[in-house]
Amino acid sequence: MDFATFKDHVRDLPIIHKLDVWWASKWQEHRKNIIRYGVGALALILLTAGYARFRNQNNAKALVELEKLEMLYSRGSFDSALVDAKSFVQNHPGTKWTGLGYFYLGNCQFHAQLYDEAKPSFEQALKRWMPNPLKGYAYLASPQILEAKGEYQKAIEEYQKASKKSVCEFLKPEMMMAIARCHEQLGQWQEAIQVYQEAVQQFKGMPWEQKARERTTELEAKLMAPAPANPPPLPK
Repeated sequence: MDFATFKDHVRDLPIIHKLDVWWASKWQEHRKNIIRYGVGALALILLTAGYARFRNQNNAKALVELEKLEMLYSRGSFDSALVDAKSFVQNHPGTKWTGLGYFYLGNCQFHAQLYDEAKPSFEQALKRWMPNPLKGYAYLASPQILEAKGEYQKAIEEYQKASKKSVCEFLKPEMMMAIARCHEQLGQWQEAIQVYQEAVQQFKGMPWEQKARERTTELEAKLMAPAPANPPPLPK
């Protein structure tokens, strides 16, 4: 028996005939569902592709505006940058670059001393995508705002919290100096000296070391200076 004859023989078997009948009945039964689901899947693919294209177009437009905003900010045109930053976050709320828009908005508000507005802007920035170095600066903004407002004890606590975040590791020298500076503002000279001395030990060979040494010397001189004598009583 050759192969062609064998195929014909198998096709004529009762079990094969039953399978053909079963498959034909099932196809008729499920044909509408298969077509409906197929059309639905195709529509979903097209919708996803269309959304991706729309999103890419929005990201491209946002990037162009962000570059203009960055240029204004880098030139020190903070008032103009503030206007553009507000417009940016309103017009591009869901793009890849929205977090950076809020970051620049917070910085512009900080420069304008709009501290109560700057804080939520940085918080919005941290909820979105940003490069890690900028995330570190965004975390640093909260204690800087408190320091600028004269709330030095709260600023110390916030600097200490921020210093524990991995994205802020490269800002640790700056935060230690800020903590010492806040202690100085509170008249806590011994505490300030201790932080400055830690900075000297941790950041040898860095610009921060020299600054910390200078502040330590100045504060120690103040502590060793004799207390002013009581002025003589005024004549009656």
